[in-house]
Amino acid sequence: MKYTNLAGINFEEHVSRMHNVAPIRGYRRYEIYDVYAKPSEIKIAIWNSWCEWCEQMNQLGYVCGIEISSHNCNFFTISGSILYEGEVCDLWITAKHNRMYKHFSI
Repeated sequence: MKYTNLAGINFEEHVSRMHNVAPIRGYRRYEIYDVYAKPSEIKIAIWNSWCEWCEQMNQLGYVCGIEISSHNCNFFTISGSILYEGEVCDLWITAKHNRMYKHFSI
């Protein structure tokens, strides 16, 4: 498995056969409260740490955006996009995996 380190976070590299999704820009720090009526402190901390990471990536000159794409009472999944090496890559972040999907031309 090949990995790419982005600001201290390792992402598994994958190649997607799907079409690029529209880039997501930025993040909404309070989105966690839209998803959960009463989020736990750990959920808030996890979401805030990913928002800080996204902000750091933007400050480093990448175009980064994230959002909470799915959730249940125990976990939530973050999806997003980042401009990496001139290419928009999709991000898929779960409790167990950080994945970056690069797209190939048809």
